[in-house]
Amino acid sequence: MDRRTPLTKRVAIYARVSTADKNQTVENQLRDLLAVAQRQEPPTSNRLLVA
Repeated sequence: MDRRTPLTKRVAIYARVSTADKNQTVENQLRDLLAVAQRQEPPTSNRLLVA
């Protein structure tokens, strides 16, 4: 009998802005990256934002 537990997939999303031009913000990047993560299986369930 196999008593191993299934592996849990963990993903980290890192967003940063190194320049103030071109309309880039951390919020814009996070919105786009979270949209991609939500399309994955299983969808993202927990979030931790460190500012």
